[in-house]
Amino acid sequence: MGATGRQDKKPAFSQPGSALDPFAPGASVASASAASASGRVTRSGTSAASPHAAGATVPHPVEPPRAAPAQVEKALVEGVVNGKAAGRGLGSPDRLLQVPRP
Repeated sequence: MGATGRQDKKPAFSQPGSALDPFAPGASVASASAASASGRVTRSGTSAASPHAAGATVPHPVEPPRAAPAQVEKALVEGVVNGKAAGRGLGSPDRLLQVPRP
């Protein structure tokens, strides 16, 4: 998973390469803070992009209801938008994760 920031551009901390696919928002992502029950913190990194991919699997229309991980991965990869990952770097796919509408 590669990270993107504003205007879907790859930030310097996200490594390029053919091993990542797709990109997802990962710069300045608001998250819960352990400081309080209502606390917020902003995080950046590929680890901040990963929850987007995990969340995108929940509403995905994959049949049967207990789909194998390979089926979910295939559905997510087929649902990406091409041509949106700006400055992605040499060998990186030009694919941006999309969360399907319910």
